[in-house]
Amino acid sequence: MRAWVIRAGRAGEREHWALENSVAGGGFHEIGDLTPYTTREQLADAVMAAYPTRSKASWSNFTGQLWSLRTRIEVGDLVVMPMKTNGTLAIGTVTGGYEYRKSHNGDARHLLEGLSGLHHYSEDLVRLVEIEAHIISLAYEVAKGSS
Repeated sequence: MRAWVIRAGRAGEREHWALENSVAGGGFHEIGDLTPYTTREQLADAVMAAYPTRSKASWSNFTGQLWSLRTRIEVGDLVVMPMKTNGTLAIGTVTGGYEYRKSHNGDARHLLEGLSGLHHYSEDLVRLVEIEAHIISLAYEVAKGSS
C-alpha cells in the first residue's frame, strides 16, 4: 500500500465535486483518455503535443501525474487530498481504477473511481501527513533502488 497526494484543482475548485462523487483526479482536459497509452513514453508524447508551449519540466510533471493515475495508483492505496478551501485533509482508500470521463464542464476527466472512507482532518495534521508521505516516498525509492 502506498499513499498519494492528489489535489482537486489548483485552487481547490473540484474539491466539493470530488468528495460528493468519491473520486480523485481531474484536470488535464487537453489530454484524452489515457487507457490507450501502454508506455510512459507514449503518454509523454501526447502531453508534449497537448501542451506545446510548456517547458520540459512541465511536460515531465504532467506526464508523471497522469502516468501515476493511469498505472501506478492501485486499489487499497491511500489518497490524501489537501483541501485548499478550508485547510483540512480528506483521506480515503482507493477502491477502483483509472477512469476517463468527459464531464459537463470539461474539467474533471482523469479520475480514480471509488474512494471509500473519506474523512476530514485538521490543518495540524496536514503538515504531519505531508511529512509522512515524503518519508514513504523516500523509503519506496530507496527500496526500489536496492532491489
